[in-house]
Amino acid sequence: MSQINSISMPSLLKEIDLNRRLLSQEDTGILVQTRPRHRRQQDIRRQQNQNINKPANDVLHWLKQFADDYWKLKNPDESPEVKMEESEDRNGDAKEESANEKNDGAKEVKEKNQSPIRFVIRDINSDLETPGSAAQNTQTLVFVASNLCDPGNYLHFVFDEMARNEKKRKTRAPYRAMPVIGLCLVKHKQIEQLAMSMLENIIKEDPLRFSIQFFGGFRYCENMTQMEAAAIVRNCIWSLNPSCTQCLKYQDIAFTIDVVKPFFCIGYLYDFIKLGRYTTQGLRNGYDLSGEGYDSEDDISDDPTLDEEEEKKRKIRIKRKRNAEKAKLEKIENGNSKENALDEIEDEDTHASNGLDGEENEEGNDAEEEKNTD
Repeated sequence: MSQINSISMPSLLKEIDLNRRLLSQEDTGILVQTRPRHRRQQDIRRQQNQNINKPANDVLHWLKQFADDYWKLKNPDESPEVKMEESEDRNGDAKEESANEKNDGAKEVKEKNQSPIRFVIRDINSDLETPGSAAQNTQTLVFVASNLCDPGNYLHFVFDEMARNEKKRKTRAPYRAMPVIGLCLVKHKQIEQLAMSMLENIIKEDPLRFSIQFFGGFRYCENMTQMEAAAIVRNCIWSLNPSCTQCLKYQDIAFTIDVVKPFFCIGYLYDFIKLGRYTTQGLRNGYDLSGEGYDSEDDISDDPTLDEEEEKKRKIRIKRKRNAEKAKLEKIENGNSKENALDEIEDEDTHASNGLDGEENEEGNDAEEEKNTD
């Protein structure tokens, strides 16, 4: 169980097993794809034998360096005391990191991480990790489990700090990242249940512009395609609020999905375009404001299977069709109102004529009565 025993668990954190190595459905955290590296085979063997410069260590160090600032932001009045077990944990991590720094000729720097936020690497079964495979030689997926209740909010903080501070943009291994709010097996019903449990806290009455982003693992998935998984998530969104629209350029929130065998992963990201699509390379010039704006066709969901020109033509056709239907309805309404007005006029004429006939009849009756009296 969790080693954070001396601290009362705030709503920001949850229980986590720091000793378990294998990834399970109980885990939430951050999935990180490392930079593609083209290395010689002898360098790869040397790395495996000496256990140095592993991308996982770089990823762990990258995430930990923001933990203290994030904790202070969320708990400005607290100064948590860390238990001895935790400090021993940090010393072990610091030794691994110091080995990396010595190898690079850098000065040894002790890691802060005085907050109760914890990260631990989980072993994953992925085709990218098959020993001797070409994929393993170029890039690696690293799953970092955390005791954070909302890893998406933490990841937003990390990339926002990197965008604002040029000195924090320098990273070695991390290339892009996605938060993992939940895991399940790659089965339709389980994906639907997992998506609904997450979306119920996000999708409210106000309509959102959303996109669905793929992390890349679906090419190794045999049970389901990207489009099938996206359709499940999209239908869950629309079941909660049919007014939400799928937009590729201007969006309020991006839902990220991926497959890390045998699990399906789902998360969400705010400011997806602004924060360089959550890639370290995308933040080299700071914030990307190209996604800030409003599309005149934001009420029409995008079709991700079409290119930009085909998408424009499709939206123009839909817009023309909607305008034609609207004009037709207005014409019908106007026609009905005219018919109603004519009917009212006819009714008034009828009542008026009936009134005149009644007066004439009354005059005739009076004349007959006078005649009879005489």
